[in-house]
Amino acid sequence: AAKAVPAGSGLPLDGLVVCVSGAMSMVRKQFHEMLRDNGAKVVLQVSGNTTHLITTAGEADHPTSKVLAAITKDVPCVSEDFVHRSIERGFIVDQTPHLLLDPADGDTIAAPAAGGGGGGG
Repeated sequence: AAKAVPAGSGLPLDGLVVCVSGAMSMVRKQFHEMLRDNGAKVVLQVSGNTTHLITTAGEADHPTSKVLAAITKDVPCVSEDFVHRSIERGFIVDQTPHLLLDPADGDTIAAPAAGGGGGGG
């Protein structure tokens, strides 16, 4: 995945190149405007230059073409919360708590690993 390279705007999301997939808390046009107003570049397709895919748990559970592209290109899939927390703090926060997929295997973090070891019962 591409790393955020700040353009020097001083805005909270400066350097992020994001793609959005799924229903956010606001209309897509408004969400894109909010991202741009805070320094992010919004792209419509996941590419090697994309730093993050902002998506939903539902889309991560049943991967859309954008989610699959993100997995293939090692682009982190984060929740909308990642954006709001970064804007609130004034800088790009640690993405780890906001990851929807485990980067190692493409499994959703929320779901228990399928067929994972013994235990229970």
